[in-house]
Amino acid sequence: NILRTRVLVFMICALLAAVSGILYASQIQGAHMQVGVLDTIPMFASVVVGGTALTGGIGGVHRTLLGVLIIRWLDSGLSMLAIDLNVRMIIFGAIAIIMAILTIDRRRIKFIK
Repeated sequence: NILRTRVLVFMICALLAAVSGILYASQIQGAHMQVGVLDTIPMFASVVVGGTALTGGIGGVHRTLLGVLIIRWLDSGLSMLAIDLNVRMIIFGAIAIIMAILTIDRRRIKFIK
């Protein structure tokens, strides 16, 4: 049953997200609603740099891990060069947009040719 499998997968993901949130809150000894906000753009950039298409069907765990390594390596280098955090977020956002444009399957989308 496909619907039951999808619901089960979403439930497992929600459970793992809750457990990781609890563990992270216990690690920093508190909770704040802004925790993790600055990680959103680099995470998205890591996925698209790894080659995962936003339309689905292309990508994999190994490619995403490669994207994470590339983005974290770039983040470390920019941090060592004392580049401001806001500038780094702009760079990661630009990388994510460029890679997302490059992974669009233009044959499936009629208005982009």
